[in-house]
Amino acid sequence: MTVADFRLSAEVSAPFLVKPSLSLGEKIYYAIEATRLAVACNTNLGIILLCATIVEALQRYPDLPLRQAEGTSPTTNCWVWSSRLKELRPMLLSMTSVSGE
Repeated sequence: MTVADFRLSAEVSAPFLVKPSLSLGEKIYYAIEATRLAVACNTNLGIILLCATIVEALQRYPDLPLRQAEGTSPTTNCWVWSSRLKELRPMLLSMTSVSGE
């Protein structure tokens, strides 16, 4: 695995993760399939599993408030996303169907 593999994996899998017409299971399946076809190895399975559930929750609950943080430092951004994940936790836990609705 190389840095180029990881970058290409992100490029080919991202469109499937954000496609609202796909169920959670389909987002994961097609993102992994695209990765395997592009780089022939497992460069981003864990990232896809994490991101797919977060994206699904954001798409299902678009009105959930996101705390606004001042500044753009990585530390601040990590805090904002950590807060967002805590807010999303109940919804992520409520998603019991991998195939979606």
